[in-house]
Amino acid sequence: MAELPSKYDPLDLKMTDWMARNGVRLLRYSLGVVFLWFGILKFFPGLSPAQSLAGDTIARLSFDLLSPAAAVFLLAVWESLIGIGLLTGYRLRGTRRPLPMRGAAWRGEELHASSGPGG
Repeated sequence: MAELPSKYDPLDLKMTDWMARNGVRLLRYSLGVVFLWFGILKFFPGLSPAQSLAGDTIARLSFDLLSPAAAVFLLAVWESLIGIGLLTGYRLRGTRRPLPMRGAAWRGEELHASSGPGG
């Protein structure tokens, strides 16, 4: 593969420097938008394609202590707060703590989805 002419080296260095300075912040913003978007969708019944799956999974994981509707509402609040925290940077340590727990819920949804119809 041919190398780019050396006249692009200064531009490459500037772009690399810019990405190094701003990459983590942009990643945080993009994750914040995704969490906020999915959280907001769950506030409106029928808009989120994963709503029933999430509600049923969380109800099952809580040994039916939470109804699917309550589980979806709590998940909507949780995801929205994570999204707002990531977008604003407010209390970022507190915002990042629930992310591994959210990952566990995703794994639970995958397990529930792979168990097939009826369970």
